[in-house]
Amino acid sequence: MTIPFTTMKIIIKSYLNGFPETGERQAIEKEIPSSKMTVSDLLASIGAENEQALYFINQKRVKGDHPLTDGDILELVPLLEGG
Repeated sequence: MTIPFTTMKIIIKSYLNGFPETGERQAIEKEIPSSKMTVSDLLASIGAENEQALYFINQKRVKGDHPLTDGDILELVPLLEGG
C-alpha cells in the first residue's frame, strides 16, 4: 500500500534584497511537504537560512522553530540598524 504524498502551500513575502532562488522581491508561493516543517526548515529549503530577518506568520511575530500550516503567509522583514 502506498501512502499518498500530500503538500501544503505557503506564501512567502520577502522585504529583503530578494530571494536566493530567484533574486526577486515579490511574494512567491512554495509548495512544501505537509509534514512538521518549521520556518527555519522552509528558509533552508530556499537558501535563505542565513538571512538576518524578523519572521511573521499571518502578521504575528514568530521564531524559526514555529511550525507551518497550509495557507500560512510568511513575511521576512529585515533587521534595521540605525543611530
